Amino acid sequence: CSQAGAFLEESSRSLFAKRKFADVTIRCEHHAIEANACVLAASPVFEKMLQSSMMEGNTWVIQVDDFSANAVEGFLEILYTGACSS
Repeated sequence: CSQAGAFLEESSRSLFAKRKFADVTIRCEHHAIEANACVLAASPVFEKMLQSSMMEGNTWVIQVDDFSANAVEGFLEILYTGACSS
């Protein structure tokens, strides 16, 4: 099972780094940050946004004005990997 844990950790880090098959864009400051909806769904707030009939649920573009792009990236790293390296 330790090999499975190591594989899962490596896979989630790779998914975070590459953002393959990203289907959501988070706009923050002057950045467009790509993410995967299935990972964002781990956050109850993002999950509700994407499931709703609000603009985010229709366009899959989320505007974040209250946090810096670095803070958003750090939060995404936690959602993807369970840890934050910075």
